[in-house]
This record gives sequence, C-alpha cells and structure tokens, in this order.
Amino acid sequence: MTKLSNKRVKFIVKQVSGGKAVPSQLAGLYGVSARRVQQLVKEYRETGEVPRLSKNRRPKTFLTEEQKHLIDKAHEESRLGARLLRYDIRSKHGVNIPHNKIHAYLKQKGLAEPDEKKQKQRKYCRYERKHSLSLAHLDWHEASSGTKVLPVIDDASRKLLAIGEFSALGTKNALKVLKQAIQTAREYNGFIKELNSDRGTTFMTARGKPVLDNHDSNKHCASTASNSFHPREGTPKPMAKQSAGSKNTTSTGTGSKH
Repeated sequence: MTKLSNKRVKFIVKQVSGGKAVPSQLAGLYGVSARRVQQLVKEYRETGEVPRLSKNRRPKTFLTEEQKHLIDKAHEESRLGARLLRYDIRSKHGVNIPHNKIHAYLKQKGLAEPDEKKQKQRKYCRYERKHSLSLAHLDWHEASSGTKVLPVIDDASRKLLAIGEFSALGTKNALKVLKQAIQTAREYNGFIKELNSDRGTTFMTARGKPVLDNHDSNKHCASTASNSFHPREGTPKPMAKQSAGSKNTTSTGTGSKH
C-alpha cells in the first residue's frame, strides 16, 4: 500500500505553501520523510501545478523466505487472520509485512479463503469523515487463543491510533487503550472529537449511557453507538433509539483533511 496518493500530495503542498503546516508535521502524519514533502512543495512552487505520482513509480515486491517463515510460525502459534498477524509479527519480531501480502500467502497455502461478501461493492460507506480525529472506531476482537484485542482506528485516515491485548474484557482495559489513542492524537496537535463503538457493556450501560464519557481522559470526546446492522438498498431500516448522553457531532476541522 502506497503512503501517498495524488489527493494527499495536493493536500500536502496546499497546506505547506499556505503556511498552515510545516513539512515535519505532514511527514509524520503520512509516514514519509520531511525531505520528500519539501521536494513536492518545491516542484509545486516552481511549476505552479500540483505534482502527480507515476503509477509505475514502485515495482511490485514479493515475500522473502524469511518473511514466509515468520508468517508460518506466527500463524501456527496464534491462528490469527492476516490483519492481526501483521501486528503480531511486528510486535514480536519487529518486521512489518503488509496484511494483503500475508493474506495472499495464506490463500496460496490453503490457510485462508476469500470472503465473497468482501468482493462486492458495499451499499453503505463505513468510512466517510473528511477530517482526521473527528471520529475514531473501537471494537473488541477475540483471537483464537482467547486474547482480547481492542484497536482504536481513525475514521478519515484509517490510521491505527492504538491497540491493546488483554486477558479479559473491561472498561478499565478500554480506557488504557483510549489513553494511548489520545496521546497519539496529541502528538499531531489534536484530539479525538468523537468515539464510535458497539453497545457492549464495556462501552455502554444497561440504559444506553456511554461509559467512557464519564472519565477525565475522555473529556473532549462524545461517544456514540452503532446501529444493530447496516441497512442495504431495498431493506427496511429499523427504528433506532438514540443513546442517552450520546451526541451527533460533526467535523469542525480538528485534524487534517484528507
């Protein structure tokens, strides 16, 4: 997966040229060097046109034998899917392997199958915020080993803000991960505007009141819960009750626009 796109390049050169950001800030946001940002801005100032990336700029790469061995070993130990295997390998061995390459390798060995539902165009948009940190998703996942995993993902950029592994579910554990996500947001001079979660007891009380809203570490965030299912075209939508204490806040430019 490339770190930059033509849309992101346009945003970078406009922000730096307009004096709204410095190269080091945007370099950290997109995972590129500050020098690369300076090169793009220089070309924009010299030509007056936003630089466009070449589709053939990066050759296709393949897994090495060492990477294949790490995937085999990690999958045998945890039986996780490609997405979580990536984090498992990175945390234990310090090697970052794209999850799509892991998934392709697992399919090749017959350890994974393509999901037909994911091959079709979705009738709804899960990620639709325009500004980073205006909304973050968090949801528990239980691995085959019994480990409880809680990631916090930014809606607009889909950046992983924080992730935690625990032996049990719990609001205290959720707060630990949330504090990590808030600290990550502060590193980009912002804060998380709104949180989205399911209606589990970790996040919501029996009366539908957000649990995380009552803690000092979350004083800037408003929590909302997802509906029971995502309606498709031609499917009647059920009446959804708004959770007590929840807010439908809109993006106000607290983060960077993508």
